[in-house]
Amino acid sequence: MIRKKSKKWERRFRLVHQKVCVTHVNFQKKAIAGFTELTISAVDPSASLVHLNCRNLRITGIEVNCNGKQFDVRCELRDPLSKVCPPDNKKRSLDYFTACQKAALDSVDPDFGRGELVIHLSDSLQEELQSTEAAVMTLKLVFLTEQSNGGLHFVVPEGKGSEASRGAHMFTSGSAGSSRLWFPCIDSLFELCTWELEFTVNVDMAAVSSGDLIEMIMTEDQLRKTYCFSLDIPTAAPRIGFVVGPFEILPNPAVPEITHFCLPGLLSLLQDSTAFFKDVYGYFEDLLSTRFPYQSYKQVFVDEAFDEAQSYSSLTIFNTSLLHSSRIIDQAFKTRRVLAKSLAEQYFTCYLSWESWNDWWLPTGMSGYLYGLYIQQAFGSNEYHFWLREELSAVSRAEKQPAGLPPLHSTKSLSQGQQVSPMTSSPRLFRSLASRSHLVMRLLAVKIGHDFLLQIFNKLLALASNAVQQPNRIGWESLLVSTQGFIKTLSTVSGKDMQVFFDQWVYRNGYARFNCQFVFNRKRNIVEIELHQEVPTGSQKFVGPLTVCIQELDGSFRHVIQVEDTQSRHEIACHSKSRRNKKKKIPLHSGEEVDMDLSLTDTDSPVLWLRFDPDLHWLREVDVQQPDYMWQLQLKYERDINAQLDALRSLENYPSTTARTCLADVISDNHCFFRVRTQAIQCMAKCITACSSKWGVPFILISIHRNLFGSYSCPTIIKLNDFSDFAMYFIQKEFPLAIAKLRNQHGQSPRDVLAFLQDMIKYNDNRVNLYSDSAYVSSLVDALSHIPTPAVAIARTPLKPEASALPVSSADAQVVAKEVVQLLNVDKLLPSYRNCITVSCLKAIRKLQKNGHLPAESQVFHLHAQVGLFEDVRLAALECLVDFVRGKEVCYVMNHLNAVSTFVYTCIHAYICTCIRKAVMGA
Repeated sequence: MIRKKSKKWERRFRLVHQKVCVTHVNFQKKAIAGFTELTISAVDPSASLVHLNCRNLRITGIEVNCNGKQFDVRCELRDPLSKVCPPDNKKRSLDYFTACQKAALDSVDPDFGRGELVIHLSDSLQEELQSTEAAVMTLKLVFLTEQSNGGLHFVVPEGKGSEASRGAHMFTSGSAGSSRLWFPCIDSLFELCTWELEFTVNVDMAAVSSGDLIEMIMTEDQLRKTYCFSLDIPTAAPRIGFVVGPFEILPNPAVPEITHFCLPGLLSLLQDSTAFFKDVYGYFEDLLSTRFPYQSYKQVFVDEAFDEAQSYSSLTIFNTSLLHSSRIIDQAFKTRRVLAKSLAEQYFTCYLSWESWNDWWLPTGMSGYLYGLYIQQAFGSNEYHFWLREELSAVSRAEKQPAGLPPLHSTKSLSQGQQVSPMTSSPRLFRSLASRSHLVMRLLAVKIGHDFLLQIFNKLLALASNAVQQPNRIGWESLLVSTQGFIKTLSTVSGKDMQVFFDQWVYRNGYARFNCQFVFNRKRNIVEIELHQEVPTGSQKFVGPLTVCIQELDGSFRHVIQVEDTQSRHEIACHSKSRRNKKKKIPLHSGEEVDMDLSLTDTDSPVLWLRFDPDLHWLREVDVQQPDYMWQLQLKYERDINAQLDALRSLENYPSTTARTCLADVISDNHCFFRVRTQAIQCMAKCITACSSKWGVPFILISIHRNLFGSYSCPTIIKLNDFSDFAMYFIQKEFPLAIAKLRNQHGQSPRDVLAFLQDMIKYNDNRVNLYSDSAYVSSLVDALSHIPTPAVAIARTPLKPEASALPVSSADAQVVAKEVVQLLNVDKLLPSYRNCITVSCLKAIRKLQKNGHLPAESQVFHLHAQVGLFEDVRLAALECLVDFVRGKEVCYVMNHLNAVSTFVYTCIHAYICTCIRKAVMGA
């Protein structure tokens, strides 16, 4: 997939062990000081240069020891990234900047033995290395960071009191190439060594690091203490992280190896958020038939983290926003997923890493596969298949972009073509590649069997465990997996040759896109299928078996057709005859038998519906052309949620009274999966709006809502909130969002919709509910924001097909604005969880401004973008401010963004850049 090292190159020195001592942490200057000792073995004793990675650091001292003797060396520190383009060059194109940036990165690439810090060995030192058999020396470098722009992040809240009382803390952060920003090292994922880590902090602070805590030593003045960690498992420098802060500690009562840390005052939230984690820990150990690779595992929740989770060896740093109380529903599901995925990455990514960037996809796909199995075990098969569908959609969207996705493993050398670099590629690209890696790993499990794949995982972990016990780098390569080695292990365990599979899905890019049409031939009693495959430029066509599932009157039958060309025709014999007015129960694929209303179907055809690749075994996109009644039957009677979601997507194009009735049945069916029901609610809103000129605006959605959630004595008043049924909670949240999108033939929202939403807000009562209604009220605000249409709408009627200006009454907009402002003020007095109501109110105000119902003034967003407010509120306000780039206050807003960005952390910087990119591309 990504850059791979040249086989002709080999490092002249090998790192065996490294010791890092942070002797001082200064929160006021946002700097650290310390030293590091590197034990280096000379592969070529005649080599005269040692290259290390070191940026934004000041080296204040250097010592070299070999065989107990001190030697003088000369060092040279240069940073080609400080000035990417020559200052006297007049070129200002993006291509020129990219070329200069690539050249600068290659000149210090540790994968090719290069670095910013060059140490020149003296002649006497070279003679000493050549005279000894071991050829080992120790480099000691004293370093200092000041106002670090990456690698480390300091959070220092303003106020009085000590740093600990204010919750000041710091932690490692960043992406590839960030380790060199806080200590001298070989910043490569392929250079492994063992570690000693020491951190000296104030007595009211605690240090948490990769490795196992050996001891904690107090200084003589009793004002500071030193935490000593040891990591005997060979690990790369980018997998080393640490955190310093006044943390509250929560040892896991069920698993002593796990310890959780949080900032002061959040211990109760930490207990609620991590109570489930012992189940994930035990599940992965049972699944892989091996113990957790590290002797301890630490989870630290910090503020202002760039990502939701950052994984290091035996340590994961999480964002505090993941914490929640037992009364929060939405965040609980998200937090479980993030924590489970991070634990899977400890096995495959941190412990078992990749041999080169070309093999990045392998551990990433393994951890993704483990994570998917946990979703299936914890949340059920329906949720698992829904997640698979999301992963497939993410890959499909990325592949449809002009550049598409690169292959997971590139067979080209650097000179033959441009490779993707982790230092220059966007995180969005890597997220798409991670989804593709997981899907390819799942395809592999389908090909060889789930149990065989787990055996391979276990074998790789066992080989790595044995290598850890070996001294002096013997067998350490087992901790780095490669694609070729994986193929060999695969063939050994399964006995199958998978080279064709890897050629199609790993070494090449692209995915399959099918358009399918079929007809039933009554005379021959067969289904004639015409399959068309779209092959984008640069991709290869799909060749292989494809499963076709046909639901007939006598049952569901699966057939396998062989796809060999872009255009193909296939004939499948039917097992059933035409019904000829026979009435009997129809067996489904799930094994149950049901009565179906077949009055709208073709009496001469026994085919009820048809599906391609029903189990999502391939990376594909299938567009099946079949009549609307087949989609209705598939939605109502098929038990696979992917089939139901496909039917919902297609029924949006077939609005009719029968479709409306079918959707109403699905929405009211308590046995149907809640995600299907929420999608059905949205689909019905679209169908009603599409047929508003024929039907008017039937309020069937409001009627269904009142039947489900209205009080018994007065259905127009909703019941007291009871969110104990999580499925019904998500359905209740979806109704107002869909109802608010109803439009009449003039494109306006009916008055009854606004009255309905006002009643929802007015009669919302959460007094006896065990769970918070913050997210529910937030969804009501989002629904209100959909009510107002632009101040001048375009009306089209059957009598006047030409467009005409139609002024829209501002009365509805005034009511919406009043409700939004009132909820915004209430949320300031009684804050909701993560201020989600404030976030929705800010977005609603901006939407009213864009539709011309409120003055386009940005003052309210300036106030909510200030430093000190909650992160989600600031991000929402900044998003609204960026939206003004296309408005009237461009210069003023841009100046404000520049001022704000100087006081924000990396996450805010990245979010502002993303919003500006979207605004510019959408302008």
